[in-house]
Amino acid sequence: MDTFENRHSLETPSYSEEEKQKLLNDLRLVDKEKPLGYLPISTLREICGMEPQKMREELEAKGLVVVEFTQEEIGVGSGALYAYDRDALHRVLESGRSTLEKNRWPTEPDEFVRHLKVFAEDPKLYDLVMQAFADPRLKKG
Repeated sequence: MDTFENRHSLETPSYSEEEKQKLLNDLRLVDKEKPLGYLPISTLREICGMEPQKMREELEAKGLVVVEFTQEEIGVGSGALYAYDRDALHRVLESGRSTLEKNRWPTEPDEFVRHLKVFAEDPKLYDLVMQAFADPRLKKG
């Protein structure tokens, strides 16, 4: 079966090493410019072929905070692994403190990450969350 057919079958599609690395980079590139990243546990295991504990160790060795949420805690089918640079995330949260407070969201990094499962209805709050993830879809203006 060629790659095109495989991607459109009911089987798990195959991913190139480049595609796997791009997925892993959502966690691996967390730093001062990208304060926060996450991947579903199923993506780590089934697509990237990496156990969450191994990724946790890699990220913690870089000085990042790593939190693994279960499916029940986060609402992602397999659970998710979050990594963040506490100082960088703190700066983002400080820049949006009034928006966080207005929406009754935590202003401290650890509590903020645990609160991310709540949908952000306020556009300014949504933008702040996207800023924390350094999401390229966030329009800088």
